[in-house]
Amino acid sequence: MPQMIYSMVIKRVASGVSAIVGSLLFLFCCDCSNQQRHHGDAKVLSVELKHQDVNLEDLFERVEIIPLETNDSCLITKIVAAISTADYIYVLNGGSGVLRFSDDGRFINRIGAVGQGPGEYRFIYDFDVDSQSGNLFLLSPFGYAYEYTPDGIFVSRHELPLRSNYQAMQRLNDTCWVSSSSTQWGDDSPIAVINDSMTEICRYLPIDLHAQDLMRGHIDMSRYNGVTYAGFAYGPHIYKVTPDSVEVCYTLDFGADGTSEDALAKYDKELDQDPEVNLRRDEAFFADKNIKNVFSTKRVTDRYVYVAVTINDENYDWNNPKPGQRPTTLKILYDLTDDKSVVFDHLSNGMFRANILEMTDDYLMEILLPRYLGEYKDYLPEGMTLENIDVEEANPMLAKFYFKK
Repeated sequence: MPQMIYSMVIKRVASGVSAIVGSLLFLFCCDCSNQQRHHGDAKVLSVELKHQDVNLEDLFERVEIIPLETNDSCLITKIVAAISTADYIYVLNGGSGVLRFSDDGRFINRIGAVGQGPGEYRFIYDFDVDSQSGNLFLLSPFGYAYEYTPDGIFVSRHELPLRSNYQAMQRLNDTCWVSSSSTQWGDDSPIAVINDSMTEICRYLPIDLHAQDLMRGHIDMSRYNGVTYAGFAYGPHIYKVTPDSVEVCYTLDFGADGTSEDALAKYDKELDQDPEVNLRRDEAFFADKNIKNVFSTKRVTDRYVYVAVTINDENYDWNNPKPGQRPTTLKILYDLTDDKSVVFDHLSNGMFRANILEMTDDYLMEILLPRYLGEYKDYLPEGMTLENIDVEEANPMLAKFYFKK
């Protein structure tokens, strides 16, 4: 979640505009000052956090563009997440629902809808596709998972075990789910395993986090080859999630360019009852240049670790950004087979500006916004030219970058 959104959330809490958002700020708190952090079994990925000139052909052997069909039934406001199966691409459109496309981008149907009728919901934070049944489960932060067939037929509304605010959910194996939720100070872990029928919490999975990661509630959860991985916004760790534990498997080491444990521990305090006090503390956090890194994506496959990290430097003011100003975000692709990494903000030809939606050992898939299409003109599908595309009205496209073997 971008920091401008964080600031908006904090300001809304201070003004009392939104009870729901207000609860998000007050429900997360942590005092980790007396805890010791043990991550000795993790593989350390040492990376020099400096942009490199990277050519397309240095990493990839080909690029595939997938235009997502644009019509009144499938207009996309913002792609939040995407899941590819053997035949389909499912896209979470903002918080308003999931759209199903064929693997070449043809719109097929909508999954669910915003409303108050049967099978409708107020907002969706996350979704997953059950590999056994093929059904989709759409997660509402208000404690429900809405189940649909791939054709969009409503199956059931599952009332989840009572927790304060659900953030993410994923099928962990054939017998259970894993969820991430808001937690109050002193409560159980934010990560819990839920039984197959979604009626009971099997166990909480202890995880050692700094307060800011608990307060923001941002978790990037992904799956590859049956393994679930998780990452948070401020700590340098990537976790492996099993039905019994959450363990650090990789730790990013940026040397002097990384945020230290001490810098994060400075803000490990229980929240005050006065929202203005909390607001000032958060403003101090965002203004603190010792908080050097903010992670938006952490993904793992058998061969690669991919990380997107935004740099908190002197060129950007998180609390008062100038119009049109954007912070520097670097992409890190770490090859586990030879312990080498590349670091870049985009490829030298201008491609690969957005963050990724999906990664396998074969490809990275990114969102391709229409305004950047000029950089991809040589890779458009046969018969498509820039003149065919209404940049102002067209849905985003997807770009698959296939790794060199």
